[in-house]
Amino acid sequence: MRITASFRLIGEFASRRRSGTRLAIYGAGEAGSLVLRELLTQRDEQYRMIGFIDDDPATRSLRLQGYAVLGGEPMLIKLIEDSAVDVVVIGCRHLDRARLTRIEHACRAGDVQLLRFSFQIETLVSTA
Repeated sequence: MRITASFRLIGEFASRRRSGTRLAIYGAGEAGSLVLRELLTQRDEQYRMIGFIDDDPATRSLRLQGYAVLGGEPMLIKLIEDSAVDVVVIGCRHLDRARLTRIEHACRAGDVQLLRFSFQIETLVSTA
């Protein structure tokens, strides 16, 4: 049991140190956590998680799946301006239009890719 845990920790440490596309996820809730799990398991793209961005002050000292919540929108804008991030994924369900517009403008100016994660349930067979 102890050996298994050690190998798991070493594997997690190595994956955090790898090179790749620097990723920030906007939203430190369950949806943001789901985005992280999905993106870090993709084989065709290598992501290096920078951290989570969340505007709720209560999340500032939290870690989600081992990654820090770095701050809110101003921190994200700073990361973009400092060329510290390559991709931002909106991983929260609701984001007001004004905030999204500011993030879009910053990403365009900083040549940062902006993605929105969406979870959709599709009907394949209907019963009635």
